[in-house]
Amino acid sequence: MSIAQQLYSEKWMMSKKDFYSFAKTVERLQEIRAGGLYGKIFGNPLMTSQTVSLPTATPDMSGDILIISVNGILAKGVSEEEAELLGMVNTDEIAEALKAAHLNPNIKCIYMWFNSPGGTTTGIEELGRLIKNINEEKKIYGWTETASASASYWLMSQCSKLGSTYSASTGSIGVYMLLIDLTEQLKTNGTKVNPIASGKYKLMGHEFKALTDEEQSILQKDVIKQHEKFKNTILATRPDVNPEAMEGLSYEGLDALDNGLVDIVCDSFDEFLMETLK
Repeated sequence: MSIAQQLYSEKWMMSKKDFYSFAKTVERLQEIRAGGLYGKIFGNPLMTSQTVSLPTATPDMSGDILIISVNGILAKGVSEEEAELLGMVNTDEIAEALKAAHLNPNIKCIYMWFNSPGGTTTGIEELGRLIKNINEEKKIYGWTETASASASYWLMSQCSKLGSTYSASTGSIGVYMLLIDLTEQLKTNGTKVNPIASGKYKLMGHEFKALTDEEQSILQKDVIKQHEKFKNTILATRPDVNPEAMEGLSYEGLDALDNGLVDIVCDSFDEFLMETLK
């Protein structure tokens, strides 16, 4: 499924402002491609060198500490093109870096440096569990100087200790779906869709079909279920998080500390490093 399709069909754990900006970028790229200008403006991203935000985690890494940068919109199976043009980061790459660091006896601890508004729900639960399991044997610390929101905070919450700067924001604990309904637009344009399908719910959520009350209820229950899982996952590792702080809002620095979302607030990563290495 393409990112454009995922925008309006999957569940997201991502700050609303960043999601809308992301959606506009995807729509603009689709327009450019449709107009035949894609190659002229961007070249062929699959043939160019890509800046990889994740360090290469290999068995022969040197040094006691590994810093893994989680920089971008989180999704599973992100292509080089999506990473290059949309600022996305592949959760599979993060998992591989963590596994390699876990197996490397030279690496004593891991720091995950988050700069992410969140992403899709797919793959986040599994990656969060991997972080939690590795953290039980080799300490993993979470840090942000910008934002670690929604799906990103799910991952960050599974680390041993969490730190942020005073102006960085964390939280945005919630889940949503956005389903486009084009039925009125199609009617105005004189366009009729003749769907042929089998299965009562097979076409649920398609843009050419309005949701029934039953379908709306099904999808709402699904989102609530995911949100409850999100909150329970956080509370399992951070039982002191204020329940009221898990309803979609983000919190900066000291407010995040007061709500139990982070453990340390300081001016720089160096300070956080010194605090956690004591």
